[in-house]
Amino acid sequence: MKTRQRKWQIEKQNQCLCIICGKSADAGNVCSLHREQRRKRSRDAYRKKHGIPLDAPLSSQGRKRREYTPSKKQGALAAAIQACVKFLKEYPTRKRAS
Repeated sequence: MKTRQRKWQIEKQNQCLCIICGKSADAGNVCSLHREQRRKRSRDAYRKKHGIPLDAPLSSQGRKRREYTPSKKQGALAAAIQACVKFLKEYPTRKRAS
């Protein structure tokens, strides 16, 4: 059985409104104000759990991505797929519609 609050939240969600205050939702189910509050609450919980000070600065860049290098197995698989595609182009199994 759904409570009145939950019914209200579902109604607002179906209307693409914030499920907390009823304003227009930017992305997902909440407005920008409540999204920022949710992010801060989650970030502080993570920091508390892992022993990071709550007033530690935010990393604006994050970790840098490394260059993608396929493994030997992935490289062999990619080569096999390319060979199959080349073969199918040379010897089509069906007549193409012209």
